[in-house]
Amino acid sequence: MALVGSGSGADAAVTPAARNVELMGDALALTCACGIGLYQVLYKKYAVPRDFHSLFAVNFMTSMLGLCTLMLFWIPVPIFHITGIERFHWPTRAQMLLILANALAGVAYNGCFMIALALTSPLFAAVGVMLTIPAMAVVDMAMQGHVLDWNVFAGGAAILTGFCILTLAEYRDTVHKAERADSASEADIPAIDAA
Repeated sequence: MALVGSGSGADAAVTPAARNVELMGDALALTCACGIGLYQVLYKKYAVPRDFHSLFAVNFMTSMLGLCTLMLFWIPVPIFHITGIERFHWPTRAQMLLILANALAGVAYNGCFMIALALTSPLFAAVGVMLTIPAMAVVDMAMQGHVLDWNVFAGGAAILTGFCILTLAEYRDTVHKAERADSASEADIPAIDAA
């Protein structure tokens, strides 16, 4: 992610202040990615029982995240407006349509992500989501004519390689668990003596 997010520095028109803002944005993105990674590891270790794939645990954790978002980000809005810390203004019709489109896309994303969490593992789903980073770089290149730097290709290749390694490890783990389950079920079958 750091390779994809960092620039090559070839753009001389960027002011030092703009470069600092860009670096702050990259640092924030990297911090968020590390936080999400920590969340996924802790989620797999403590929130979901071992070898248990269920939508119940995923729905519960997602509901708790939504409750935290409501309590920390939405309830303070009227308080900030009344105290004058941050004034709230109703969006225009065009802005409201964009917000609605964003909300619908968020619902679709969260629904698909919850299904991926229930059917695979949190780590696999999170790394799979990271594949959107190089995909968006390619979309930017195709739709807006941006020229991609070497670091975008290197970062995208690193993300794709990591996803392939994780997929192979998950596959081997699944095969190993299936072999253990087969050998355990065969041990439970009583031997039938030929008469």
